[in-house]
Amino acid sequence: MLFFGLCLGLSALLLTAITAVQLRFANRVFAGVRVAGVDLSELARGAGAPRLQEQLTPFRGRPSSCASAGQAWPLASADLGLQVDAQATAQRL
Repeated sequence: MLFFGLCLGLSALLLTAITAVQLRFANRVFAGVRVAGVDLSELARGAGAPRLQEQLTPFRGRPSSCASAGQAWPLASADLGLQVDAQATAQRL
């Protein structure tokens, strides 16, 4: 009986903790979330896309280059057609 009571009490405590976290972050991004180095921690869900658009436009990803026959040509992200879909990225958070 004691074991059953202990299990029931721990289950209730765990459920309460999970519910508290869900309520705290109901319309917010979880703490510690970053996208391409942009901190989105605890922002309202609707504020994530504008911040990403502002911080990642133009997309500055890692530098790339194309090399052939001993020559190398630097390529910018824009040259490759890379861009950030801030709205779709923010919706996935």
